[in-house]
Parts: sequence; C-alpha cells; structure tokens
Amino acid sequence: MLVKKISLIGVCLLCFFISYSQISGVVLGVDKNPISGVTVTLKNSKLSTKTNADGVFLFKTQPSSKIILIFSSIGFETLEIETDKVTGITASLKETSAGLNEVVVVGYGTQKRKDVTGSVVSLNKDRLEALPNNNYLQAIQGAVPGVSVSVGTNNAEGNGASILVRGRGSIGAKNSPLVIVDNIPYEGGMSELNPNDIESLEILKDASSCAIYGSRGANGVIIITTKQGKKGKMIIKYDGNFGFQSIANKPQLMNGAEFFKFKSERFTGIYDALGNPIYGDSYLKPLEIANHNNSKSTDWYDLTTQPGSRVQHTVSISGGADKTKFFFSGSYLNAKGIAKNDNFKRYTLRSNFEHKLTTWLTLNSNTQLSLQNRDGMAADFTGQYGGYYMNPLTNANDSNGNYSLYPWDPNATSNTVSVIANPLSSLLVKNEDNSYRILTSNNLRVDIPYIKGLSYKLNTGVELENTVRRTYYGRNTSTGFENGGKAINYNGVSRSFTIENILNYSTEVKQHSIGFTAVYSMENKDAEGDQYTGTKFPSDVLTNYQMSKAALLTQTASYTKQNLISQMIRLNYGYDSRYLFTFTARRDGYSGFAVDTKFGIFPSVALGWNIFREKFMTKFNDKWLSNLKLRLSYGLSGNQAVNPYQSLANFATRNYITADSSNTVRDGVILSKLENQKLGWESKKTFNIGLDIGILKNRITATIEYYKSNNFDLLLNRTISPIAGIASQQILQNLGKTENQGLEFSITSSNLKKKNFEWNTQANISFNTNKLVELYGNGKNDLVNKWFIGSPININFDYAFNGIYQTGEDASLQPGSKPGYVKIKDVNGDKQVTVDDKTLIGQTDPKYTWGIGNTIKYKRYSLYIFIQGVSGNTKENPLHQDGVFTEITRNTTLKNWWTPTNPNNEHWANDENANKWLGGVSIYENASFIRLKDITFSVDISSKASDKKNKFYITARNLATFTKYKGTDPEMSNQLGIPLQREITLGVSLTL
Repeated sequence: MLVKKISLIGVCLLCFFISYSQISGVVLGVDKNPISGVTVTLKNSKLSTKTNADGVFLFKTQPSSKIILIFSSIGFETLEIETDKVTGITASLKETSAGLNEVVVVGYGTQKRKDVTGSVVSLNKDRLEALPNNNYLQAIQGAVPGVSVSVGTNNAEGNGASILVRGRGSIGAKNSPLVIVDNIPYEGGMSELNPNDIESLEILKDASSCAIYGSRGANGVIIITTKQGKKGKMIIKYDGNFGFQSIANKPQLMNGAEFFKFKSERFTGIYDALGNPIYGDSYLKPLEIANHNNSKSTDWYDLTTQPGSRVQHTVSISGGADKTKFFFSGSYLNAKGIAKNDNFKRYTLRSNFEHKLTTWLTLNSNTQLSLQNRDGMAADFTGQYGGYYMNPLTNANDSNGNYSLYPWDPNATSNTVSVIANPLSSLLVKNEDNSYRILTSNNLRVDIPYIKGLSYKLNTGVELENTVRRTYYGRNTSTGFENGGKAINYNGVSRSFTIENILNYSTEVKQHSIGFTAVYSMENKDAEGDQYTGTKFPSDVLTNYQMSKAALLTQTASYTKQNLISQMIRLNYGYDSRYLFTFTARRDGYSGFAVDTKFGIFPSVALGWNIFREKFMTKFNDKWLSNLKLRLSYGLSGNQAVNPYQSLANFATRNYITADSSNTVRDGVILSKLENQKLGWESKKTFNIGLDIGILKNRITATIEYYKSNNFDLLLNRTISPIAGIASQQILQNLGKTENQGLEFSITSSNLKKKNFEWNTQANISFNTNKLVELYGNGKNDLVNKWFIGSPININFDYAFNGIYQTGEDASLQPGSKPGYVKIKDVNGDKQVTVDDKTLIGQTDPKYTWGIGNTIKYKRYSLYIFIQGVSGNTKENPLHQDGVFTEITRNTTLKNWWTPTNPNNEHWANDENANKWLGGVSIYENASFIRLKDITFSVDISSKASDKKNKFYITARNLATFTKYKGTDPEMSNQLGIPLQREITLGVSLTL
C-alpha cells in the first residue's frame, strides 16, 4: 500500500514537472500556415530554439511567472509576446514586405514572389486602375523594365502601338509577345479588352518563365488575369471618366501666301544683285493665282482635324459566398479622334464566376462579349494629298458650299492636279464597320480525393470574331463619281479553340517542397472572309443593298487554318525556401512547318538562392538588409509566328492563249512560290541572372537583371535568282542569327511614411544591345534590306548630310552643284560622292528606356506623377523634305531656306535641284526624349464611417516632351500620321 502511495505521488510530481518545465507553442503566418525555421528567444536569457516543419517550438525550462518571447525570421517582422501561458502559445508573424508573399501568375499556375526563379515582372495596379486607358499597352508604356512600347499613329482606337520585350530578335517572324487572357491565348486587338476588368498583368521575360509556352514564348509572354469575385457582401462599383484632347505638336505648314512665295521661287534659283529671288510663275495654276490675289487660303490641316474626346463608363458587381464567387461588369467607351470622323466605340460585357460543386470539384468560367464599332471613314489625313500635304491655294468647297470633288479648278492646265481628290470627301462615305468578339475560358478543376496536393484541370477556351463592313462611295465623292457609285461588302470570321489537360501536384515534406505540372494541349485556329465589290449602279439611293444591280461585280474569298499540339512538364523543388530549382520542357508541333520539322522541343532550367535565409545572414535581420535573392536561368524557346502554308509551294492563276487557230483565252496556273521541305522553328537561347534586394525591412526593394539571348534559324525571306522563273523571287528559310543582351534595374521605395503623409517611388531603366550575328552563312551583308552583320536589325543606312555648299566653296565632289545645294559626306574619303558613301546613321530602336513614378499622399489627397524617357535611337525627319512633286502640288512646312543673304547650313535652297544628287539625302535626328507622361490628382471622397472606396480624379497626359527631334513626335514611327495628343480627363470611382 505504501508503495502504491509513493508511486502515485511520484507520478503526480512527474506530471507537475512536465507541465511546468516546458514552454511550447506554434508560429503561423497571416495565411494561417505554419512557418518553419523561426528563431524563438526567451527574453532576458540565453535560451533560443527554432520552429520545426509544423511551426512548433519547445523550451524545456522552468517557466517564470512572466514569460516574454521574441520571434524573428528572415522576411518577417520581429514579434515580441508577453504571456502567462506556458503551452498553446500562438504567434502570428507578418512579412516585412507584402511583395515577398505576393502571388504572381507564372503560367499554368501561381507562385509566391519569394519562390519565383524566373524573370517575372508585375505591372503596378495603379497604372491600370488610377489612369484612364483605352488599352493595357498604354499602362505598360515606360512602366516595366525591359519592355518597350512604340506608337505608330495616334488614332481614336489607340491600337497603333507595338511592343518589344527585351529587344528585337526576329526579322521575318513577328516580334510581339504572346498574350494570355485567363489562361487562354488571345488573338484579338489590345483595344478590345477593358482595362478596368484586369486584376493583374504579369510579363514573363526569360527562357525559364517563357519556355512553358514553348513555340510562342520567344518574344516574351503577357499574362492577363481578369477580376474575380471574393467572399463577402456584394460590391457594386462605378467607374466613369470624360476626357478631351488636343494636338500636342502641330507642324508649321505654310499658308496660302507663304506657299505662293515658295512656289514662285522654286524653279528659278536666280537672285538679283541684292540677293532677292527673281520670281517665276510658269507653274502657278489659275486657281492658285486667283486665290492668292483674293487673299484666300485653305487650312487643310485644320479642316481634317478636330478636338478629340473620350467617354468611358464601367459598372461592376462582385461578391461571393462559401461555394460561389462572381464578378460581372459592363463597359462603354466612346472615343473621337483628332482626325475628323475617326471614331471608335467599344461595348463589353464580362461574366466571371466560380462555383464549388463539391469539396473536390470546382467550375470556373470567364467570358467577355464585346462589340467594336468603327463606323465612319476618317478624313484623309496622311495620304499623298491628305490634310497634311494639300495645297493651301485650293478650294475645299464648291460654289454651292458642298465639298468639292476635286479641289483644283476644272480649267487646271495639268491633268495631274485635276484628278486629286478632296481629303474631306471621305466624310461623305457611308461606312458601317462592326466586329463582334466572344472570348470565353472555362475550366473544371478536380482535387483528387485522398491524395493531398494532386489536382487535374480541364481548361477550354473559345475565341470567335465576326467582322462586318459595308462601305459605299456615292457620286458626291471622287471614288463614287469615277465609278458610278462603288459598294464594298465584307464579312469575315475567325475562330480559335483551345483544349488543355493540366495535372498539378504539390507537397511539402519537412523542409522540402515539391511541385509538378504536366500539360497536354491542342489549339486550332482558322479564318475565312468574303468580299464583294460592285460599281456602276443606277443611283446612290440603295447604297450597299443593290449589289445585284451593279454593272461590274467582283468577289474574292480567303481561308486559312493552322493547328498546334503541345506537351509540357514542369518540376519545382525547394529546400527550406532557400534553394529553389525549376525545370521545364515543352514539345510543340505546328502545322505550318514542313513534314519532318513540325515538332520542336524547348527546355529550360532555373535556380534560385534566397541568400538571406542563410544562417550567416542572421546578423542582418531587422537591420539595413531585409532580403537578398539570386536567380539564374537558361533555356530555349521558339517562334512560329509566321503565316500558315509557308512551307508549301504556291500557285497563281495566269491566262494563256491556245496555240490552235481559235486563239482561245484559257485559265491557267503558274508556280508562284517554291516549297521548302526543311522549314522549321526559329529558336532562341536565353541566359538570365537576377538579384532581388530588400533594404530597411523592405521599405526599399530593387531588382537587377542581366540577360543575353541568341536567336538562330531565323525565319527569313531569301532572294532567289529570277532565272528560276518563279513569280515570287523570295523563299522563306531558316537562316541567320541575332543577339540581344541587356541590363535592367527597377526599384520601389517607400520614401516617407507618416501619420497623414506618404511618399512612394517606383522607377526602372533598361539597356539593350541588339545586333545581327549572321545572315545567309556567307558572311555577307544584305544592302537591299539594310541588314549588316554586327549592326542592329533596324538601322538607318543612307547618305550623310554634311551641310550646304556656300558661295565660293569647292563643289568638285558633286559636279554641277551650286551654292545652296546639299553637300553629301564623302564617307570613304575617295574624293567623290557615290553610292559607296552610304553609311550607318544610328538605329531606330532605342538603346535604353526608363520610367519613374512618384505617388504623394496627404490625408485624402493623392498626387501621382509619371515621367518616361527613351534614348539612343535615331529617326528620319520627313518634315525637312519639301514633300512636293515636280509641279509643286503639295504643301510643306515652313523652313529656313538657304539664300545668298541667308547662307545657313540648316536647310538647302528652295531649288528643285538643290537635293537631287544621287536621289537626295534625308535628314536623321536624335529621337531621344523625356516625356511628362501622366499626372493624376485624386481626392478620396469616401465616408469615414464606411469602408467603401470612392474618389474623384483629374488626369493630364502627354503634357510636355523634351527632345532635340524636330519632327511631329520622336516616338511615332510615322511622322506624317495622326499626331500625339495632349489629354485632360476627369473621372470618378464610386463603390456602393
């Protein structure tokens, strides 16, 4: 009995000792997941321990009445807890920067930013939500390192932009990146997506991240994810804005009096003793003389342009419960461009929802219906006799006040000018232009029961576009007048179908994390179109609805089809979130290539090292350094962005006359293009090294990346000898090599953060060097296409302007030249100016681009300023040319022409022969610029008692551009196109 009592007392004492001789608990993140490797220190002692894989910690020590624990880990804020509890202690750690725990889309899945091994950059959401954009490229411009956006022309739709990711690598194939919308390849225009519907936009830049898309990833990948509903109460949101636009830089075209003087001087080249020109009027037309004498001048530039405007409204409804989440939106955009009658309207409806059918089965659907209305035909602004070029001494209206069919009078002495159409007559053309697009992505995800982390997804996508155009030129237009009325009816349909089988598996075993993705996908695309053109109608009354009455009716039809089939695997491995490994391999087959070369395999490997998680970095924790990560990747990606049927021989119709006595005309065919049985993939090898840095608890984060990519087996058109008798003297082959290498740097900084004041900065700069390494395998350049080994792909190759011959100067290098004539540089120094003196005059693509955005917030007020810059490129300035024909029928800009009394080196004499040696020179200028791109001032008008966000804002865009380039705009590829616009927008965002 005594023994039993002693034993019982011993057990009680042991239980007491165990209960009160240890301190234990668990450490969780804000997502409620356990955190391993956290250092837990008992304050005022030398005792410390680390959490295990389940986030559990344990101290075997006699606890005191007052327990103070300190929790610290790399990437998390240090936490101090004072507690009376001994066991069951729960600590919740916050990351030092939300960016490290940010989930980014990486293709066929997502990853936390800290676990990404490739080069993936996310667009700042403020660029999408805080600014009034017609399309997502306007938000990307200047804001993403390594991404260059250039504008060709500034029409109402805003679709005249092109994008390059890390330079230009292809010559014959496309250089634009692949666009993925809600996991489905997107074929539509950038202006057909509503930016307000976009939740996130990621750009994949290196081979590791792009190789997952294999054949289409060589030029980078843009992944767009649209907004989804969230669990909670329903949210109704309205976004609306109105903007008005004006021309940012109007060229100084000549008025009637200036043009008359210019034309009168043009053909004489003769000056009196005082240096004044002796006028000649042999080429002046009666109408020009009459209008000049009556002081009548027509400003065609003004007549073909107008103040632009832009209105957009978007209403969205979102919400969700335990099983169902939804997001619905409707949007209307009405944009009127700078060119008269340049109109674009967009109507979009979006329905995104997710429903959990069972605990293991989830259905997700994302659908957009859109209508793009481009009715009307804009005034001819950029044609040879458009608003830019039209003679100011001609008449826009006839004697009845209507638009004149031909601005020159019927008594003009030249037939050339009498048939020049009125650039305003297109305003009278009846034009209906509508495209209807359905874009839907639907997937069914199965979380395999009893196997944690294993899931299968059936992903399907459909993109369908129908384009309908009805155009009628009545007899009140020059085209209609000359053809007795002209009608064009076009109907086109394009379809794209995608089916993907995706298997995902992820698990964690202690400090090891493993992820596996396998994909089998098929994509089918086809397009067809029919067009009917009719002329010579009885009247204009029935417009397009009288095709059966046309005296001449022609019909054309087209059809193309292409298929892709792909298999992909990806393996992710991580140890203790310190060492990261990614391997990807994709096999693609494309129907457009030859039989034996249809398939290509594109592998890549990437390594990541979270250096800051190493023990030797512990001393930096909570000090100046808070993150340090090194990334390396190398891989192969492909490019098949060429039209289908390129490997096949093509035939063309050709009529012939029979050899018999009947001389009958028969239909025949001829070989128009040779086949290429070896045509295959253009490929690209890329090496990338990146360093991610966090400073001062990640108040400052930066990324530095270096890359080098080599394109080989370029899809390039090669010229063949005409002796072969083939109509097309070119054949598409896999030839040549190019190289791009560059350096990118981006930084985000929280400069100042007080109670009522905050100042944040985001900046980036990118350098790129592009060159041709090889063309045809013979070491020779291609002078015709201006391709030179060792030089960038897109260059200016021309005669170099070397000033103007002055009075008394030796002009023997260019025999026959006079004072005031153009002087061409003798590049090779052979004492004569010949075709051999053409030289490289800079590149057209920029060498570096940059952007910097600052956000300053004070209480309810916020100011956002964004500046972008481009440098290292050179462009031709066509405004230097007189832009005239022999009879001076076109206008030009006012210039500082050379004269004996004004012997400048700026512009040659007003003489038709002054710039004719070897066809004349063009003027090339430095196209670098700094642009004050966006300024937005917003006021938070939310109620303090409500958590709903409401704001009013005003945005100014393209306020100022600083450049040495003297053309219309240094960014535009077409200097005579619709010019850059300055825009002011007022908007409001309300949440109900």
